[in-house]
Amino acid sequence: MGGTLGTSNSYSVSIEGDNFTAINITFQNTVVNDGSVANQQAVALRTNGDRQSFYHCKILGYQDTYYSYSLGRVYMKNCYIEGSVDFIFGQSTVVFDSCEFLVNREGGVLTAASTNVNSKFGYVFKNCKIHDNKNGFNGSISKIYLGRPWQGNPKVVFLSCEEPSIIAPEGWTSMNSGLNPLFAEYNCSGPGYKPYQRSTNPDYSGIQLTDEQAAQYTIKNIFSKNTNPAFGIDWVPDTNFTAKIPQEIIFPEINTFSGTINLEAFASSGLEVYYTSSDSDIVQISGNQATVNHPGTVTITAHQPGNFLYNPAEPVSQTINVLTSDIKKTPDKIQITLYPNPSSGKIYVNGIMGNTLIEIFSISGEFLNQMEIKSGQIDCTGLKQGIYLLKIGNNYHKLVIR
Repeated sequence: MGGTLGTSNSYSVSIEGDNFTAINITFQNTVVNDGSVANQQAVALRTNGDRQSFYHCKILGYQDTYYSYSLGRVYMKNCYIEGSVDFIFGQSTVVFDSCEFLVNREGGVLTAASTNVNSKFGYVFKNCKIHDNKNGFNGSISKIYLGRPWQGNPKVVFLSCEEPSIIAPEGWTSMNSGLNPLFAEYNCSGPGYKPYQRSTNPDYSGIQLTDEQAAQYTIKNIFSKNTNPAFGIDWVPDTNFTAKIPQEIIFPEINTFSGTINLEAFASSGLEVYYTSSDSDIVQISGNQATVNHPGTVTITAHQPGNFLYNPAEPVSQTINVLTSDIKKTPDKIQITLYPNPSSGKIYVNGIMGNTLIEIFSISGEFLNQMEIKSGQIDCTGLKQGIYLLKIGNNYHKLVIR
């Protein structure tokens, strides 16, 4: 038979029971609320029970991704949740511990709490990160919100969370009037954390908790049986669960190093690998490309810091001796020539306009001196006999002193 499911029954998965634990599971609903169809909510996960725990799980969707349906208590640790509008909503008492969140639509709203009127706590975010995602599924993203009140007695608190630049200055937005929500933050960070601008919302002003108030938000207190008459027993979930997946980096040996090359390390997790150079004057890193600047010895290291699911990988390094012959010269718009070359004194530099700073290196790449070209001439009488490299702009020029 045809018909509509409604938000409550549109879920991909519903957990119907108490004392449930999920580890390393992905819950997803692929229905996209792009506005082409009205009332296009689609729940990826619905929790309908008490004392449910989720570790290292992904919950993926668009509008109404995660529905905390029942009056129960839920604990999420190192989970990743993605959605567009009101994608964490419902009446449960839920702690999100060290979780990550991504809003995938412009103007998206992270939470729409309908906290039970008898509950002391609602949604509590501890040590979480909201990603600075500027590319939504239907266009660019410039502004998102921490939450808005749905019904009941909404309570949403962010403690020591990282907030991106796309968080609206007022933080919170409106949905249903006549409610008295608790929207609060404490000790958060990031470019989107603007505590002194939260009061600009004309309907619901977000507050900043005092140290004394924030101290009440412990796992033991939040999940105590005293926080709602319906909770028959105290509950303290396992907060030290650390079953992250190990990963390693494979960094193929660099056999040739000339000009600009692509670095080809990869992580067994499939996560992006990042690179660092021990000396950016010798080799400069941009993304997965390494560009030789001048001779010398340099160490390139591949990193993968891990995420909510994977442990950080052990960094892998390669030390490379960059020779003069490895340098790929970047041609200037004009040709630069040195004369006389070889020389034993002053040298004329043709092709330079005005005063220009040059750097002098030994043939092995050791920096020796820098000087300014004035009137197209430099004085090299202080240099001993030998072969030198002169760096002018992005180019190197060989100079022989006799």
